Amino acid sequence: MVPYPGHTFLFFKLCMKYLTLDIFSGEDLYRILFDFQLTDPLNDNFEAYGIKDKNLLNRSGSYFIFLVILIGLMILRFMINKVAVYKYESSVFRTIGIQVYEPKMDVVLKLQTMKLFMESYIDICFFVVL
Repeated sequence: MVPYPGHTFLFFKLCMKYLTLDIFSGEDLYRILFDFQLTDPLNDNFEAYGIKDKNLLNRSGSYFIFLVILIGLMILRFMINKVAVYKYESSVFRTIGIQVYEPKMDVVLKLQTMKLFMESYIDICFFVVL
């Protein structure tokens, strides 16, 4: 283990607490849905900061939950737009169709996914620096 001064160690530990802030308790949900093989931590440094296994899904927090929600919303927008096109005579459906229409939905989904990935994995970058 790298010898850190006591205050530095506490600061990094506090940073990890906030960097891995999990809104939907993804780790608990993943344990319910999946059966993971128990693994040892990568090394003592990871274990000291609370990362006790090598399972990426457990460490990812709510990332995959947000990804499913993001893809689901894009599919829902696409379906609502198709219904609005089918019912074009109604001004209500036209208004809804205009609001949910996205001409380049695949590009928007790709950009939103990349943004979510970059925001979610800042803690991995933090550990690389350590």
